[in-house]
Amino acid sequence: MDLVDKENDFALKDYENECLNGKFYYAYNIPGLQYYLAISPTGVNEKDRGETWVYLNVNGSNERKISAEFTLSVESANFSNNSNYVYDYKHGHGAVLCKTEEFFDSKSEYFVDGEITINVKIMFKSGFLLFGFALFAIVFADPNEEFAQCCKGKSVPDSCIKYCTYDFTPPPALKFFRKKPKSSDGDECYADDVMTSVMQCSQKDKDNTECCKTAGVGNEHDFCLELCDGTKPITNDEKYAECEDVANKVKECEKNA
Repeated sequence: MDLVDKENDFALKDYENECLNGKFYYAYNIPGLQYYLAISPTGVNEKDRGETWVYLNVNGSNERKISAEFTLSVESANFSNNSNYVYDYKHGHGAVLCKTEEFFDSKSEYFVDGEITINVKIMFKSGFLLFGFALFAIVFADPNEEFAQCCKGKSVPDSCIKYCTYDFTPPPALKFFRKKPKSSDGDECYADDVMTSVMQCSQKDKDNTECCKTAGVGNEHDFCLELCDGTKPITNDEKYAECEDVANKVKECEKNA
């Protein structure tokens, strides 16, 4: 089995003290056996604080102890760890990838083109019965990197790439819709085509209107929903400055698109 999960699109730095779960898989010949990979960028407790951990989670139990021999690896960073563990209840077991600071350091090469790919090889056993083998890869992507790459692909000027990020609240792109100050005259970032490219990339060139509706983006101003459709060009209209109060909701739909 060779599976790649690219649905987990999040900013890893945002998940302080939390564990992020990958896609759930099931053993085809063992009813109810479920497993998935999880990553904790900053450690889930005080003892592990400042370390990045990766875990294999399996729903074992006292009645059905599941033994797993598995290897976790990140080829780009030359990381590999072998484990042999008995899951006698539902929980995870894993290894330290590195220090958190090192994890986000580009020189460490955990991320390649904004993504970290964690390879997993597993051999499951129950008692004396060998019942499953799995080989899969989980891809965790950095949405800021994808955002910036999209902007570059649309020829957004280098001086404007700073707006291609989800890290600001409200998103700096909303400044385009405010009344232009005199100092902006000649600023290429205020050009309509540049502004449209940035806004479309923020939505990953997708129509995320339904997500925004569910989040209540258009409750006060229905035109704010227009900011959620990355498939259409958007006009430089100062009315969108009224949407700043729902900017975070728009941003969450963008990031998770």
